[in-house]
Formats: sequence, C-alpha cells, structure tokens
Amino acid sequence: MMATAKSRFAGIICMLLISTAGYSQWSDGPFMSIGAQAGFPFNKQVRNYSWAAGGLGKFSLPLGTSDYFTFSLNALSINGKKPNGKGLKEHDILTAFVGYRYDFRREDVYNYFFMEPQVGFSFSGTDYTTFSVMPMVGYSLNAKIDFGVFYHASTTTMRLSKIGVGGVMVAYNFHFAKRNSD
Repeated sequence: MMATAKSRFAGIICMLLISTAGYSQWSDGPFMSIGAQAGFPFNKQVRNYSWAAGGLGKFSLPLGTSDYFTFSLNALSINGKKPNGKGLKEHDILTAFVGYRYDFRREDVYNYFFMEPQVGFSFSGTDYTTFSVMPMVGYSLNAKIDFGVFYHASTTTMRLSKIGVGGVMVAYNFHFAKRNSD
C-alpha cells in the first residue's frame, strides 16, 4: 500500500516537471535563487530575542509566462541578549517551503514587482516542528537580483516554537534558460 502511494507521488512530480519544461519555452524558464535574510522577531513572550538572520535557497519552475511554482529551503537564526547583558541561546529554524510566485511584468520587461506566498514545515530548534507561512513581496532588478519584504510565522500554539519574524531579503537569481534579446 505504501509503495503504491510513493509511486503515485513520484509520478505526479514527474508530470509536473515535464509540463513545466513545455511551458519554459514561453517564459524565461526555471531559475535558482540564493540569498540572505535579516529581520526582527515579533513574538517576545518567551525570550527577548532582538534580531534574526539567515539564508535561503530557492528553485522556481515556470507555470506560465509570469507565474512560477517555488520550492525553497530557509534557515533563520534568532538571537538576542538577556536583560543582564549576557547572550541568549540562539534559536535556529530550518524550513522547507512550497509556494507560488507571480511577476507583475509585461513581456520583455525585466524590472518588475513580484509577490510570493509560501507555506511549509519548520524545524524549530531541535525539539519542535510546526507548520509555517511566509508571504513575501518584492522587486526584481533585471530579473537577476530580488529585493523583498517577508513575514515568517508559525501556526503552532506551543510558546517555545512560536515564530514571528518580519524582515528583508536579497537574492541573486541563476536562470537556466536563455532570454531572447529581440
């Protein structure tokens, strides 16, 4: 029974990859992003964390001319100081997201705004797992460098794994398809 479910899942993934390869003829094709994030925690009920920083890696598959299916891995480290001046133990969050990216652009225009809602699963520290959401909006410069504003939040009710970080992101995009210059 479990092998049948795994086979169906693998078949669906293969169909998605084949269909996106066909659509990539009409768009700029798939691309990979590598970037950095920095922000401020909003939920200070548990500990007085004051800043967060981390990185991301994202792969985007085209679904049409301006929209993409995204898969990303994000790592955030939340840090701060105790009232006595000693450092708090950092709180690390590793998240796998799937999402949708829509580029607000016309054909052959490579400076544009985008929106990217994402949902995923977070490993918060070493003890907690939780469902997370991360909406993001931003601006892409020459389709190579993305600047964005994000909010990373968890849906858990457990205080120690509650995540609420807002911040900025910058990423560099590596395109796998060549753009038409005409």
